[in-house]
Amino acid sequence: MVDELVAACGEVGTPFGLEDEYIERTNPQRTAMGKAPRSLGVTELGRLVAAAGGRVTGTTLQVPTTDYHTADESASLRAVARFLDVLVVATRSRGA
Repeated sequence: MVDELVAACGEVGTPFGLEDEYIERTNPQRTAMGKAPRSLGVTELGRLVAAAGGRVTGTTLQVPTTDYHTADESASLRAVARFLDVLVVATRSRGA
């Protein structure tokens, strides 16, 4: 599923980041600074996968927002449109 979303992002020209790769890339810097490393699976989906013992899996596609985790959190119409474009292309590639 991740590979399909990455390919869809490339097809529609949408930049993306993979949280697990970011965590793995930045953990050495964190530990060098005396900070605790971040763990993978700190998202709701990660907690569900862990609680299910790996019997379920998935990925999260997140729309970029401003004022994250506040009452004023919002996304631009362009970001939402790109999100939908990625879902349409990824769904098409799955034959759904």
